[in-house]
Amino acid sequence: MKKNILRLVQQMMYTVLALLFSANFLQAQEMIDEDFLENLSKNAKQVWEENDADFNVSIIPDKWKNESGVVIGYREQVLFDKQKSGFLGGKADLILYEKKRLKVKLQDKSSVSDFSQLYFRYSGKTDGFSAYVYKNDGTKKEVTLNKAVSIEDNDRVPDFFKSFFDRNISRRNEYYKVPVNDLVPGDILEFAAVTSSKFSVKGLSYYPFDPQYELCNKPLPIMMHKIVVETDNKSFITAKSTNGAPEFQQSVNGEFNVYSWTDRDRNRVKDVNFVNEYMVLPMMKYQIVYTNGNEYKGLFAGSKGQIKSEFDTREIGKKAYERYAAAGGSFVYGANAQLDAVLGSIWNKLKKIGVKDMSDDVFLKLAYYHIRHTQVYNNYYYSEKQFAYLMGQLLKQQRIAADIVVTTANNLTRLNDVLFEDELSWAVRVKDKYIFTSTEHSNLYEYQENLLGNDGYKLPVNAKDNTEAVKIPESQAADNLSRYEITASLDAGMQLMEMSRISIHTGLQKKQNSDEALHFVPYMFEDFRTYDGEDDMDALPTRYQDEYYEKRKALKEEFGRLKPDYMKKEAEREFGGEVMYKNFEMISDGRSMKKPELRFKETFSVAGKTRKAGKKILVNLSGLMGGQLQIKKDERERTFDIDVSRPRTLQWNIRFTLPAGYTLGGMENLNITVDNETGSFKSIAKLEGNVLMVDITKTYKQKNISKAKWPDMLAFVDAAYNFGHKLILLKPAQ
Repeated sequence: MKKNILRLVQQMMYTVLALLFSANFLQAQEMIDEDFLENLSKNAKQVWEENDADFNVSIIPDKWKNESGVVIGYREQVLFDKQKSGFLGGKADLILYEKKRLKVKLQDKSSVSDFSQLYFRYSGKTDGFSAYVYKNDGTKKEVTLNKAVSIEDNDRVPDFFKSFFDRNISRRNEYYKVPVNDLVPGDILEFAAVTSSKFSVKGLSYYPFDPQYELCNKPLPIMMHKIVVETDNKSFITAKSTNGAPEFQQSVNGEFNVYSWTDRDRNRVKDVNFVNEYMVLPMMKYQIVYTNGNEYKGLFAGSKGQIKSEFDTREIGKKAYERYAAAGGSFVYGANAQLDAVLGSIWNKLKKIGVKDMSDDVFLKLAYYHIRHTQVYNNYYYSEKQFAYLMGQLLKQQRIAADIVVTTANNLTRLNDVLFEDELSWAVRVKDKYIFTSTEHSNLYEYQENLLGNDGYKLPVNAKDNTEAVKIPESQAADNLSRYEITASLDAGMQLMEMSRISIHTGLQKKQNSDEALHFVPYMFEDFRTYDGEDDMDALPTRYQDEYYEKRKALKEEFGRLKPDYMKKEAEREFGGEVMYKNFEMISDGRSMKKPELRFKETFSVAGKTRKAGKKILVNLSGLMGGQLQIKKDERERTFDIDVSRPRTLQWNIRFTLPAGYTLGGMENLNITVDNETGSFKSIAKLEGNVLMVDITKTYKQKNISKAKWPDMLAFVDAAYNFGHKLILLKPAQ
């Protein structure tokens, strides 16, 4: 553990250095090798030669003439082959061979900008790529690739351009980006790509690739979208279509099973706010599972050569027990040697403290924060199943009665539509309280947003136990609070708004804001205090301590230097203008049950909130709320039900000191009330001496709202947006 901590510090230092030198890195990107270009074009040629009538089209339907762009055709084809892998790999390799083709009509500057840069992969002799632009005058121009530059890692590549393999396997393949010059509205862009990858399956009885979720609706209307998956007879596909999406069609091509999915004439979705996409939009999901020739007897699987698309949800618990439960044991779901080592280490620490004399409440707290602490010093999080195993086993060893509950993320799928094991979400229930998976910043019993209000099942803990249906509680708007206490005044030149702001976040709002607030805050060095433990460095050999504390001091200083710049950029995004950032102070990081609120203070100045009118000054005081949601004209008719993610309350308490020698006008504009069952927006303003006090509250009362209530939703959302542009008038007293 101590060596791991030293490695963490080193890794963090490297991260800081990477941030400092990222600009230089971008300038040092390598240009593509000239020798690659001919090979890329040659390998892509096979895609262009395929006779696909959908790509011979160049005229779009009249109904889409006013859209930013239209996808004429998009096709993805993936071949999984183990039988003949000797052609490209060894006998233990699974080969993935993929072909892509896209053709899009660009109709305005926005779509031209979106496609002015293309990405492609070249990491081996069989990869290929080429692209063409068809101009309005009938000419066809090939996109030159000689100005392509390499991309350092896959994270910088949009998923749209990644191969299936790279979306599923964490490894570095060589990607490039290339500009498309001279694009103008009216052009048609088309590209073709070929990639091949190999994956060692030596010793694996099966390997499930990540589930793929394909929404039929894209940012642009789409005339044709096709996905073709071919597998040899050792692999199979699990697939399901929801909300009216087309189904996979199955056929046979020699020794391969072919699964084809085609969607046509799909409009762009105009509901862009409060849409739970995977739950309401037409969608197809699928997963490819490689096997070594034996049928996979796991939790959710079909037979080879068949499409598995459903199962009896009433059997979830028993199926999970059959898969994960050891004979006669309980809370053994998801056990492995690595987790058992973590479990043993935590249990030994708890025994050292004295578990026999602990109350259940104290033990629960210590167990939770010990598990969380192991994540703080790793570069990964436990899965929900792994966390449930660790917490469940610790409770079992302490003889505290508890249940493991499975459900699904309510922004991914319904329980009745579960198809993959990865779609199950796990939690622990103790005395009717739920313990959700810990993150670096979470506390015991804090809610997990995408599991609230869900139906679920309590898993059996022995072979005779039955599955029990459960309902996970919901949160309320008052539970999830963001409050901003703002003290403001104008600078001497009456141009800048000088602000001191204390931000307080609780519940799900705290989780929403913690990553930003704690970025470049060295909370990890004090994490042991959350469970009243010993500093991890106490047991560090003396010969390492000087080096460690020197690096820790340097890291804290570097974080202190970087934090204001980071928060300045966040504030500029929030206020939509220039910010002169002065200071950041963490008051409470919200990472303990003693102080569960996230609370921090900032001081900065904001430009663009004042405007002079002769000797008078117009002030946009309400703009200190930050940007408010605007519902645009083409979004005001609603197609889908409304999902606001979490009910929540937002408050701004503004205290503005009038400049000496000025009086106030327009205060009546700052008093407003809009209140209905979907939400509310209220502001109360009053003047006390020379201080204008404005108390504002915006409340989203419900998570899920019928589309019939959209006018009510618009009422308070519009009120907040319009209020953010209100002005007060400062007039000279004489």
